[in-house]
Amino acid sequence: MDENAGRVEVIYQGSLGTVCADGFGLAEANVVCRMEGFTFAESYSSCCPYFSEGYGDIHRFNCTGEEVNIGHCSHNPFGTDTCGHQDDVGVTCRKLPVRLVGGDTPNEGRVEVGHFDYYYYYYYYWGTICSDSWDINDATVVCRMLGYPGVSSAMKSFGPGSGNIIFDNVSCDGSETHLTQCNHAGYLVHNCDHTEDVGVVCSGQAELGVRLVDGPDESQGRVELFYFGAWGTVCQYDWNLLDSHVVCKMLGFIGATGYSGYSTHGPGTGEILLREPGCTGKETNLLDCNLGYTFGETYCYDHTTDIGVSCLKWDDLQVRLVNGRSTKEGRVEVLYSGTWGTVCDDKWDLEDSDVVCRMLGFERAENFSCCAGFGPGPGPIYCWKMWSAKGRMLRS
Repeated sequence: MDENAGRVEVIYQGSLGTVCADGFGLAEANVVCRMEGFTFAESYSSCCPYFSEGYGDIHRFNCTGEEVNIGHCSHNPFGTDTCGHQDDVGVTCRKLPVRLVGGDTPNEGRVEVGHFDYYYYYYYYWGTICSDSWDINDATVVCRMLGYPGVSSAMKSFGPGSGNIIFDNVSCDGSETHLTQCNHAGYLVHNCDHTEDVGVVCSGQAELGVRLVDGPDESQGRVELFYFGAWGTVCQYDWNLLDSHVVCKMLGFIGATGYSGYSTHGPGTGEILLREPGCTGKETNLLDCNLGYTFGETYCYDHTTDIGVSCLKWDDLQVRLVNGRSTKEGRVEVLYSGTWGTVCDDKWDLEDSDVVCRMLGFERAENFSCCAGFGPGPGPIYCWKMWSAKGRMLRS
């Protein structure tokens, strides 16, 4: 049997057992597949003749599909009243990212689906989708997987592809988050050639979901991204502080104070989505960075390489006034990432000064000066724009 398919077995109270197929559905199968590092469950079935019978206790689970571990699901540990080992459930899992190829812009191209050759240890092959029965609902799901909010064209030719034809007769209702949730003829089942390869044009600006998980508070944790229709993790190799800054800005923080690898915040689940984003630190989204690897094609093989990030919260920012004749005046200095620096006077105005004064306990600012009026300071120079309506700093 392939590494992506087999009988589901669990360890409960130190004993190995199986899972009953009765009541087991796609939600439970998806949780199992994500635990094994796959994206989605392609199918599930009782054992025979597809999988051999197991042994030990027989378990039942009831999941919502959002759990990261099947142990978090509702559990009946010894549900053998109607189940025997001939009812042991087996699951077939798939990692099927998508990409658009051959277009003039990132939002258009021939739809290609990634699949693996397990003999060569997770080497990616890319295949295509046949245009039979393809419509706007199917294109909507592809664009959603890539972070786009809409579709401009569901049927546009971007030339023939190569490799396997992965899907034919795809039928989505448009609400799905991944193509594997749609009806289709079957994995690698088709009656097409590459002259029928489908292409789409997505509309709007691509967005990338991001969250920090398993940290002590909302500003720290393992980086997880929502892409290809599911949450996955980020590989630590070639990651740096500039990449971390972009993650933190996406989450509404000022910037990053540090990052850590080797599962400091524990291993994640699902696909390892990103490696070496190549950010300058000025981007507002990881999708805008100069990606060193295609999304989902990281060659990071397990979750021991998941990256964690620590962000600087607004409440942690400190300011002070230096070189004034009293505590009410001076050069504005900001403590950021453990280092005191100064603030550039470009676009600075009285409202910005009001925010600094309120942070220091004063009612408002009387005036401000430019051009190092209180002498040049040391350290880095930050470009800040203050927003008096909310009384906090915003990066410009």
